[in-house]
Amino acid sequence: MNSKQKLIQTLGELLIPVLGFYAWNWDLNFIFLFYFIDLFAYQVFTYIKWKKIATFWGLVFSSKTFLFFNALFAVGLAIVIFIEIAISFVYPTLNLGVSLIQFLTYSEWGIPQVVMLIPLVVLANYQQHKMLFVATGKFRRMSEIQLKQNALFSLVLLMLASLIFILLTFFGATNPQIWLWITVLSKTIFDLWIFPLWENRMKKT
Repeated sequence: MNSKQKLIQTLGELLIPVLGFYAWNWDLNFIFLFYFIDLFAYQVFTYIKWKKIATFWGLVFSSKTFLFFNALFAVGLAIVIFIEIAISFVYPTLNLGVSLIQFLTYSEWGIPQVVMLIPLVVLANYQQHKMLFVATGKFRRMSEIQLKQNALFSLVLLMLASLIFILLTFFGATNPQIWLWITVLSKTIFDLWIFPLWENRMKKT
């Protein structure tokens, strides 16, 4: 996948939260619930990538690898908790449990949106996996350590961002529209600039 295709894919992925907010009346919590689905898919495909690397290099599922994937889950759970705390500052009267049920059952054209969103998110992650990792033979060039470093870098950076989100909302920065654009622009910058720079740096070490 060349840089132009990567740009198109990234912008396509950002279209859903923007449409959700402006066209489908999603609140900010709905936006982040969508991103939580993507976060879960990311963790699943990190394991799938590890399996591909392990098969190629003849690696076994060691206790260190077990601890690594548990650490990924723990960091992902912390991210969800931190963001939901921040959401409670943005919408003080919001019932998070009710909001989750509304998100899962909300319908467009008579179809619950979760029925469309989950396959769409999984498909996007699968296509990225096939095009960027398998078709390019990247699994032959990437070590197990590099994969783990990349995954932890992404999630730790996201966890730090969620902590900043809590602090700013706690001190009164609670405009949902501003947070929508901060979120989508930050993800764009991360996908197109920060993470590629990180990967290139890791290749040189």
